[in-house]
Amino acid sequence: MRLFLFRHFAHQGKVGAFYGSTNLEIIPRAVSDLSINKDIDVLSSPLLRCQQSLERLGLVARDSLEQAQEVDFGEWEGLSYEEIEKTYPAKVLEWQNDDDFTFPKGESLKDFHARIIELAEIINKQKKDIFLMTHGGVIRYLICHYLGLDFNKSLAFKVDTGSLSTIDIFDEGLGILSSLNLKEEDSWRASLL
Repeated sequence: MRLFLFRHFAHQGKVGAFYGSTNLEIIPRAVSDLSINKDIDVLSSPLLRCQQSLERLGLVARDSLEQAQEVDFGEWEGLSYEEIEKTYPAKVLEWQNDDDFTFPKGESLKDFHARIIELAEIINKQKKDIFLMTHGGVIRYLICHYLGLDFNKSLAFKVDTGSLSTIDIFDEGLGILSSLNLKEEDSWRASLL
C-alpha cells in the first residue's frame, strides 16, 4: 500500500508560530484540481485548513479523522518559538527532555503518540492506497512510526506546507519513505498516477 501524506497549504496565522488545534483558513491561491486517476481513499484532519486544502485540490474526503489533527499546543497556540522560550523557559527545557511532556493547558506528547498509533492502525486496515490531508507534526510522527524510528526523531524531518510525501507500507506495518516535500503540482500528479 502507498500512503500519500499532504500537509495542508499555508494558513493565515502568524508565520513561524505554533498552531495545532487553532482552526485557521488557508491563504487564497489558485491550484488546479489534482484529479487522482487511481483507486484511492481520501482521509483528512477535520480542521478548516485541511478541509480547504482538499477543496483547493478538488478532492473530497471519505472520512474526517480526529486522530489526524495536529497536537494541541494549548497556551502555546499562536506563539513563535522565541515567544515561548521567553515566556516559558523552564517548560521549553522540559519539552526538550521529557517524552511525557504536556503542553500548558494542551495535549501531552504521550496522548499525541497514542493518537498517531491509532491513526496508523486505521491506515493499515485500508485495502486501497490512502491520501491523507493532515499537518506537519502528524506527518513527521507517521514517518517515524512506519520507518521504525523513535518519535523523538520526528523533528529530523522537515515537512513544508503544501507538500506531498509518500510512504510505501508493507504487510508487516513497516515502510519506506519514497518521497518527501514534493511541492509542485506536476510532481503531485506524477506520484498519484
